[in-house]
Amino acid sequence: MILKSFIVFIFMALPVAAFAQDKNNEDQYLTTNRQLTLKSAYALAETARAKAAAMGKQVSIAILDQSGVTILITGGDGVGPHNTEAARRKAYTALSTKTATLTLARNAKMSGDSETYQS
Repeated sequence: MILKSFIVFIFMALPVAAFAQDKNNEDQYLTTNRQLTLKSAYALAETARAKAAAMGKQVSIAILDQSGVTILITGGDGVGPHNTEAARRKAYTALSTKTATLTLARNAKMSGDSETYQS
C-alpha cells in the first residue's frame, strides 16, 4: 500500500515539476481574474434595493462571483424565504448563460413553452 501511494505521488508530482521548471512561460498556465469585493457587493445590493423600493417593491438580492459562488445574498423585509433561493438561482442562470436576467424574463414571456395555464 505504501509503494502504491508513493508511485501515485510521483506520477502526480511530475506534471507539477514540469510547470515549475518553466518559469519564463508561466503566464501560459495562469490567468488573472478580477473579483468583486464584498464592499462593492454591499453597495450594489443597496443600489438595487433602493431602486426596488422606489418602485414600491421589497426584493431578495443575490450577488455571485464569476464562478457562481455566492458573495452576498439578502432577503427583503417581508419577502418569503423561497424568494432568496430563487434570487440565487436566477443570478446563477444569468451568469451561466451569460444573459441578463431581464433578457431571460423577456425571452420566457415570449416563449410558447412558458404560457400560464389557468385551471
